[in-house]
Amino acid sequence: MLTQEHLKELLHYNPETGVFTWLIPLNNKRRVGEAAGSLTTDGYTEIGIKRVRYLAHRLAFLYMLGSFPNHEIDHINRVRNDNRWVNLRAATRQQNAHNVPVRKDNTSRYKGVHKVKNCHGWTAKCGIGGKVRYLGFFNTEEDAAKAYQDFAEQLQKHFAYHHSTPAAKIQGDYCNKECPRSTNTSGFRGVHYRVCMGKWQARCSIAGKRVSLGHFDSAEEASKVREAFVKRQKAELN
Repeated sequence: MLTQEHLKELLHYNPETGVFTWLIPLNNKRRVGEAAGSLTTDGYTEIGIKRVRYLAHRLAFLYMLGSFPNHEIDHINRVRNDNRWVNLRAATRQQNAHNVPVRKDNTSRYKGVHKVKNCHGWTAKCGIGGKVRYLGFFNTEEDAAKAYQDFAEQLQKHFAYHHSTPAAKIQGDYCNKECPRSTNTSGFRGVHYRVCMGKWQARCSIAGKRVSLGHFDSAEEASKVREAFVKRQKAELN
């Protein structure tokens, strides 16, 4: 069974970026300092250790706390390969399901809201303990969404899905690839302005993978964080 001690001999985990890097070359394809893992078909990062495949977010718990969680792990911003420590939390299967986004085939843009066929109205429903609770009929989609949100927050607490908070803004430190980038240049390498957040993002490439280092109020602050990260990476390679 993989232990925290053995994991730290093989890999380094950066809790600020959520990236694992190899400390020793296990074969000719793995270099010291190279980002570990690959994406699964459902969007999670998976790392192979001695012919066993581990999900990176579960390895993060072993690395930080010394043991795997008893149940599941919830990605707070719902981005499955964003394994920053601040974005991970232990959860039961039911709690994890609360934070699931709107289904693509849903008749509404809001979770828990459905358009009534042959009627100009909307219903709100919320699942609790394996049962679906009917919350009422509403004239507008927005009113139904508010009813769902109020009910979910009351019973599901901080695991409730928030309609008003896009995945890119949860925790204030992640921005997806679809976010528009400002045409203004920062003057610093690897620093870009994110319009949707009103902040400067620092980024760096590790073994061909682009990694977000966070979002900051100024381009100078973002640049300093990126420079410090690059220095740490170079030191680990030497």
